[in-house]
Amino acid sequence: MKPFMMDRLRLHRCFLLYFPAFLASFSVISGSFAAQAPSSESTATQSQVSPINSGALEAETDVIEREFPMRRVVSLHLSNLRGGITVQGWSQDRIRVHATRKVAAESAEARTHFREAADIRFAAVEGVYEVSAEYGRSLSLEERLRERAQPRTQMDLVVQVPQGLSMRVGTVDGAIKLSAWKGNAEIRSSSGAIDLDSVEGDSLSAFCDDCSLHIKNVKGNLRANTRSGEVRLEAIQSTSLFVETQTGRISAKNVHSPQQLYVSHAGDFSAESIEGNVEFSNTSGNVNVKGLRGFISGRTLTGSVNVDVDVWKFSERALFESQEGRVSLRLPRDFVGEVELRSAAGSESLLRFPLYPPLYHVCRPGYKGHEDLTSSPPSSVFTTAVSLECPTECWQLKTRVALVAGLNPTCHHTS
Repeated sequence: MKPFMMDRLRLHRCFLLYFPAFLASFSVISGSFAAQAPSSESTATQSQVSPINSGALEAETDVIEREFPMRRVVSLHLSNLRGGITVQGWSQDRIRVHATRKVAAESAEARTHFREAADIRFAAVEGVYEVSAEYGRSLSLEERLRERAQPRTQMDLVVQVPQGLSMRVGTVDGAIKLSAWKGNAEIRSSSGAIDLDSVEGDSLSAFCDDCSLHIKNVKGNLRANTRSGEVRLEAIQSTSLFVETQTGRISAKNVHSPQQLYVSHAGDFSAESIEGNVEFSNTSGNVNVKGLRGFISGRTLTGSVNVDVDVWKFSERALFESQEGRVSLRLPRDFVGEVELRSAAGSESLLRFPLYPPLYHVCRPGYKGHEDLTSSPPSSVFTTAVSLECPTECWQLKTRVALVAGLNPTCHHTS
């Protein structure tokens, strides 16, 4: 694996250490900037209350709306500690927040008391705007501590934001959805799923601890990292792509990026119709790649590797390694490059090359008008049991492939 890829891997694994500080920064900014919030904000409250039974407590929901003007905004911070956030880009020059507020308490009086303590906080200073869900605004210190230990209120936010800002969004146990957005974005969640759709920006990142990532129709440099969730990528155009999950699977479809790195410690990696320079690293997952246009290399410890290449774009020596699994590689007929397959304790590996048409008359199955190639005994500790379909000398001269040491390939009749 390339050194710069390893450096990026070590950097992105550290994001969980800074996640609490990321959310805490919203509270710090709120306390410092609240007094400077513009007084020209418009407020609209809808009292559509509908009772909901929540265990032994009576629950009610209502909807509130807030609008905040935008003046020389550089970046926007959105946060919600007890609910989800949906962000939609729009063409207006203001921020609109639509919040669904849920309150659960023993009596109607108590529900009113807690409902009035939950609202939307807005602060702005020097081009940095913050919009956050605030809980316990009018409660005493003792009430805040009790309500924090046993939450009585929750809000789900739908935020419409002007395009082009640099944005940070954070939740703890709520989902995050970002759509129709143009601008840089940093998305972080602790246990809520992250969904990005139709997003374009120079720098895009999605981090979560115990949740899944679904990213599609995205353009821009992209980083996606989760500890115990699935990562799904679809229709991605990126100049640099980094994806990592600890215990979830990674799936990619219609991905175009000159630099792609996929890391899954205990999950499978599958890809279809991808283009670019691809590197993968798995600990205990299988690797299945179909329809690759570009270059690929990587390893897995206990899984199998199955790669089907449509167009090979030579970059460097390609290594496919599995200590306990099967390694299968299919290359195009015009392949030119150098590959190495390694398997220590797995099943017999298979390397298949479609025959180049002008060579078929001498390399066809069953033809015996040539001598088999020989090679020296293996010098590697790995078992290099790889069978080839007619890897004759004429074919080797045509493709300039360096065969792995230890092989004694022959022409096999496959009919």
